[in-house]
Amino acid sequence: MILKKSKGFTKTFVLVSFLAAAISCSTDDDEDSDASSDDGEVDTVEELEAENPLTAAYPSALALSVFPNETTTTLALQDAGTTSKEKPPEEKIEARQEILQGGADSECFATGLFNDRSKETVTCYEFDNDMNPFNNGPSGSGGTTDGKHSDGEACMVAFARQEVLDATQLVDRALDTVAGILCSVKKAGGDTELPADGETKDFLASVEDADLGFEVATMENLGDGLYKTEISAAPGGKAFNMTLVYKKGETEGESSGVISFKERPSTTTTKLQEGGNDPNNTANMNKYVSVKFAQEYDTDSNLRNRFEVRIASIEKTLDGLDSQGIVDYDVIPDSGENSTSNNFKYVQFDIDAETAEGNISYWRNPGGRLNEPARGFVFNITADDTTGVLSGCGTSGAANVSIRGTLASDGEGSGELLPKRYWHPFAGNNTSADKDDRYTGNGEGPLVTAQCFTQNTSTGIYDIDYDATKALSTSTVDSEVDTHGYDVVPQADGNAQVLPPTPPSAVPTGDFKPRDET
Repeated sequence: MILKKSKGFTKTFVLVSFLAAAISCSTDDDEDSDASSDDGEVDTVEELEAENPLTAAYPSALALSVFPNETTTTLALQDAGTTSKEKPPEEKIEARQEILQGGADSECFATGLFNDRSKETVTCYEFDNDMNPFNNGPSGSGGTTDGKHSDGEACMVAFARQEVLDATQLVDRALDTVAGILCSVKKAGGDTELPADGETKDFLASVEDADLGFEVATMENLGDGLYKTEISAAPGGKAFNMTLVYKKGETEGESSGVISFKERPSTTTTKLQEGGNDPNNTANMNKYVSVKFAQEYDTDSNLRNRFEVRIASIEKTLDGLDSQGIVDYDVIPDSGENSTSNNFKYVQFDIDAETAEGNISYWRNPGGRLNEPARGFVFNITADDTTGVLSGCGTSGAANVSIRGTLASDGEGSGELLPKRYWHPFAGNNTSADKDDRYTGNGEGPLVTAQCFTQNTSTGIYDIDYDATKALSTSTVDSEVDTHGYDVVPQADGNAQVLPPTPPSAVPTGDFKPRDET
């Protein structure tokens, strides 16, 4: 059960979410909202904070989830074979809240917490080809003749779920690790009172038995209601430094924070470090992740959950985080190649906290060149007023700029990351008999790929909505949705109807950078 606020706030997060970033709050009627349950478990956020006061410095209602396959009309997750086993946001939130209580029987750190989740193989979409059937050059072969993944799900949904997994599992890992530390302090009978202004509390003694290689585990009160939890650890040779900064807003329901993550090169010797083939200098790179999050009200007084996730691999002689702990693109030389930086990802979420309606975007630069066009998606989602089942549309393609070229210096250029064209650099080598003739042979053009979808209430997967896909285009471009399962539309049509997210604005500022442990 997700803990409730005892008074006031009355927003409820819909269980279904499409690539949803959820900060979830809800209430029950006043007659039972202040009481504990008969089994002794806490029912409210206030009771949780009374049980373990340290949880007031932790976002206990924060979760980032990718295409969960559950609807409000299904009783349990459907096992759809190759579809993602990603949990819905509410399940993640509930599991963390139970851990935070730190009872005698609590398992504070989950087995396999630092194991990478396996990705399913999705070949119906490829960034250098979109969904166009292809057989060419370095990209090999792939694409789709019906717009679907092998399990029948809308291709853009299945591919987006796979691509964003890197971001979601790192956010999960950060939140689960901090929850485990606060659980360990409570379970060990340690000092669970929040640190006073300017005070730092050291929790290392409480987590020494966790066998996860903790080097640092502290919580600092930065003043003005702002708390920073800092961690350094090296579980199984996977060394990382992390900070979680969190602040409750002045208005009930609002909150904000920053997660900063630096994954140092493995302490376990690899073949790459022994001189094997490593053209992108992977063995000498740090992986950086920053997450700005805010739950804030829009101009219509709707509570929105807004996230900005940045991911990059940067050569370890460069400091990839700025003083606030945000991935810093300015440290990378303009002339830098893949051996200096690569694997850029940029994800934004702007989701209504009650209905899960909203806007989402995902962008990727596999290489590190400043002029490499970013490729990605923009999605809009709506929820059915009666069932809460989600449906929506997405457009995909290439921007005219790279992620770091857009966001360097002022960090305000994300509006330029929109599908502007298709970019198929190996199109001239495409020998597939099924290739889509709407993409011309010159490798690029002012068209973007579009697909709409709705969630199937029986299977939980997202089906293609053919009529909605056709309605996205008002142009004279030949629409072959029934044949291909997707459309190819002028970028003006796609960008007019599928809008990018609003980034978080009420994010705290300060020195949140993780310490540099070696």
